[in-house]
Amino acid sequence: MTNITAEYPARRATIYSMSAYDRKDSTGNRIRWARKRLGWGQDEVSRRVGIGVVYLSALENDKRAVSRETMARLAEALGVSRAFLEMEIDTPDPLPNEPAAQGMDTPN
Repeated sequence: MTNITAEYPARRATIYSMSAYDRKDSTGNRIRWARKRLGWGQDEVSRRVGIGVVYLSALENDKRAVSRETMARLAEALGVSRAFLEMEIDTPDPLPNEPAAQGMDTPN
């Protein structure tokens, strides 16, 4: 597993490549990965998307289904494509000025 450290205005976060989740790749794991690469807690994502923390936790643990509308809001807030979260493609769209845009490890 590759560790990458990225600077964000509010905090410093260690980002792990998606290979950390290769053993059980799922929509929930991709949501969690995208959230952690931003250094955000579940409360921050919940606030930005307009969903509850309990619901977000259930999504990340693949315990609940998600509507297309909520998936689109999650993708927009997390800076990835909906297709990536829905496992239709394996590479997230990198955020502008993010390490991914300069060669950060992305999922296989």
